[in-house]
Formats: sequence, structure tokens, C-alpha cells
Amino acid sequence: MEPTEIKKALMNEFFTLKSYEIQKKDNLIGRLENYLSKESDEELMLVLLTLKTQSADTKHGFAKACEIAAPIYIKLESITNWGYTVLHILSIVVGHHPDFNKTLEFFQEAIDIIEDEHADDPKFRGVKNALHANFTLRIPRAIYSESNHNIEKLGVLFDRSYKHAIEAYTKKNSPLQHLLKARCGLVKNDLQLIDSALSSLRELKENKVTGASKLYKDAKDEIAEFVRFIPGDRGTDLTKLIIGHQLTKRMEELNLKPVDIANALDIDPNAVTAIMRGEAGVSTDRLYNISRIIGTSTDYLYGHEESESEDLDPILTTIKVLIADYTDSEKELSVSLIRAIGENKHLDRSKSKDKKSNEK
Repeated sequence: MEPTEIKKALMNEFFTLKSYEIQKKDNLIGRLENYLSKESDEELMLVLLTLKTQSADTKHGFAKACEIAAPIYIKLESITNWGYTVLHILSIVVGHHPDFNKTLEFFQEAIDIIEDEHADDPKFRGVKNALHANFTLRIPRAIYSESNHNIEKLGVLFDRSYKHAIEAYTKKNSPLQHLLKARCGLVKNDLQLIDSALSSLRELKENKVTGASKLYKDAKDEIAEFVRFIPGDRGTDLTKLIIGHQLTKRMEELNLKPVDIANALDIDPNAVTAIMRGEAGVSTDRLYNISRIIGTSTDYLYGHEESESEDLDPILTTIKVLIADYTDSEKELSVSLIRAIGENKHLDRSKSKDKKSNEK
């Protein structure tokens, strides 16, 4: 098959790919990487980065997705003719720019182009729906994580995109409507709407509705990150999400795995994973024990504190967790190994000083 034919097939697959088709997406990423290792093609490189942005957001979160999306935005700044490919790419990555004002600029330009030049084209209407839906992803972050925005203006922007997207995806009976409602709850401080949207997605997931599983996970991740800032009674399910998010964040800081926490608590690693996912409740005693292990307070795990309460070096906390279930003799051996490393470093420094003195 000629390179031009391969490119056409790859592009067609990209345009028809659904966001929830994770396996297909990973397969397409592999084939794009293989093609680009042999052929140079700027357009397909943008497609590859777009798919990687989407995957990074699912697996690693907003910061990693922004990092991958950065070259896309840089490239789009130099493009004057925004055709379908560019608009389709932007509809996927519009929620992933660290500068909200830049996001708004790109979003508004894309919407204007579609309304002025492609208003009657159903293909472009789909892109417009996706632009509005993905723009609603960016606004809760601007409200809760960035302090330099006019909240009233953000509310107006959200209402405009939410109204358009919820109408489009409700008409299609898409599970995405419930993720949009969850975002609306985050923006409007409506805990009841958030809980209701999450319950609807959970039910659709259990009934194996297409796309619901990924959207349920996306909703949990977004809610867990921001719902702790909303005052009021969060209920059992939302509290579990907050604890899971806070625990996961702290474990990432300490480079700890579920098995490390499980060993320290003397429980099954699957139980720790369930807590991290917000799927399992935690008793008061166990929550206290977890907080002691990871060097925080229980208030931190409930989302009431921004940073850990104990000013401990994360490395020291990690070591403490890792050796928590060791016997006394194993702990003594660990201390001996650490001392040996320190003595080696001291010896290396002494040799380095002697060498410098001899050179003089």
C-alpha cells in the first residue's frame, strides 16, 4: 500500500474513532508511531499528539495531557486555514491548555469559523457539539484551581457551552449528558446534581451501555478533584471519592504502590485499590491509621487541608511505609544498608578531596 493510501486510512480511522474506544485508540497510536518512524508528516503528527493527549488525560491527568497538547497549540497558532482536520483536533484538546485565556481564544475562533462557514454541514455540527462539551471540562478547573479569573464571567461561559452541549447529547440519549450534568453541579455548587449524575452513569455502566464505563471513570476523576471545595453534606459516595483522590495524590508524591500501604496495614492490596478508586468505605480507625502511615492528618484525606499536616521529607515517609511490616531484624538490616550507603558516599567524597588536593 502506498504511503498516501496508508495516511488516508489512518485519518479516516481517526475521524470515526469514539473517545471510549480505548483499545482501538491504543492500536491507532501504535500504527501512527510506526508510520511516522518511516515517513515525515506534520498532519499525522498532530493526530498522534491529539490521541496521546486524550490517553494521558485518562491515565495520568490534566498536567500530563497539557504537556503533550502544548505542541498542538503552538502549531495551531501558525495555521491560518482551519479546515475540518484542525477543528476536529481542537475539539478533542480544547480542554487541555494551562492558560485558560488561551483555551477561550482557540475555542471562540473555532466556534466562529463553524458558524460562519459550515453552519449547515452536519459533520461540522458534530465538531461544534464536541467543542462545547470539552470546553465545559476546562471551566471547573479555572474556578477551583486558578485564582485569577472572574467567577461570574466563567459562569456565563459555562452556561453557554453547557446549554448547547446538554441539548445536543440529550437528544442523542448519550451517556455524556450525565458527565455534563456532573460538571454543571461542580460549577453551580450543587451536590445533589453531582450525586444524581454519578448515580446515573454508574447505572448505565452496570447495564453495559456503550461508552458509559469510561464516562463514569471520567466523572469520578473530575468530581473527586473538585467536589471537596463545595460546602455541605457530601454524602457517602462523594466522600469516598474525595478520600480516594487525596490518598492517590499523596501516594504519588511518595512513590508508593497499593501493596506498600496494604503491607503496612496488614490488609489485601485490592482493598487499598478499592479505596483509591472511591469504591470502598473506610472506618474512622483505618482512616486514622492510613493518615499516620502517609504522614498526613485525617482532615487532609477528607479534603479539608491543601497539604499534609506533618512537615516530613517524602522520602523518609516512603521508607517508613516500606519497612512498616518488617521484623526487628529486617529493620536492623535496612538501617545497616542505609549506613553502608552513607559510608560509601563519605569514602567517595574523601577520595575526591584527596584527588583535588594532589592535582593542586
